[in-house]
Amino acid sequence: MIIFSVPNQKTTLLRYLNIIVGDIQLPQLFLTIFFSIFIFLSGAAQLNPTTSYVVSGYIIEEGSLEQLLGVTVYDPNFKTGTISNGYGFYSLKLEAGEHTLIVSHLGHVQKELQINVDGDIERNTGSKTDFTG
Repeated sequence: MIIFSVPNQKTTLLRYLNIIVGDIQLPQLFLTIFFSIFIFLSGAAQLNPTTSYVVSGYIIEEGSLEQLLGVTVYDPNFKTGTISNGYGFYSLKLEAGEHTLIVSHLGHVQKELQINVDGDIERNTGSKTDFTG
């Protein structure tokens, strides 16, 4: 804690600063404050550079309406994906914007889904069996 007294005469701001900071030169002090604020603000801007949302849903087999386990849901542009669980549920975190999701499963026709992510989305989809090989 800094305690100081100022006589009952007119004292300039420069004198107060000189009392508080001591021997530090004022131009050096202002540069230090400026760069400290700049570094703080540039670091704060990188805390949340993009907005991400969750795309989730269930994948079922269209003929039998069974929930499909092990279905791959993949976004090739952002190189991220997931696999559906035992209930056919998948969940994928994506940045806001346009995305193409590839939905594929062994023995089923590969499907492409075009989605615009601007909030959390629940997207259920079906998968057709591919008997052609």
